[in-house]
Amino acid sequence: MRIYDEVAKEKPPGGRVFAVSIPNWSVVPAAREYGDPERIRDLTDTFNDIAREEADKRGFGWIDITAASLSGLGTPGWIASDGLHPGDNQYAAWAEVIWHSVRQ
Repeated sequence: MRIYDEVAKEKPPGGRVFAVSIPNWSVVPAAREYGDPERIRDLTDTFNDIAREEADKRGFGWIDITAASLSGLGTPGWIASDGLHPGDNQYAAWAEVIWHSVRQ
């Protein structure tokens, strides 16, 4: 994971680095345009597992926003009008999870 290696080189002594998971986007309306939603979910989970392992190896914190990406599914503003990207309410949910993790 080249980006992790580059960040690790630049990390100041005593500084903290966090990696954030990819959200579960297999449930959004446009997901089917990119393949089977179950396969998308499996690939996303696999990516996140590897990304977390690599973060752990370098002493980075890990922030999993998967549950937050699903918590408001079906509510207005959760998915952007393009049917693919998160809406403002979902971004706010992610921010809450991230903020909770970094302020500790």
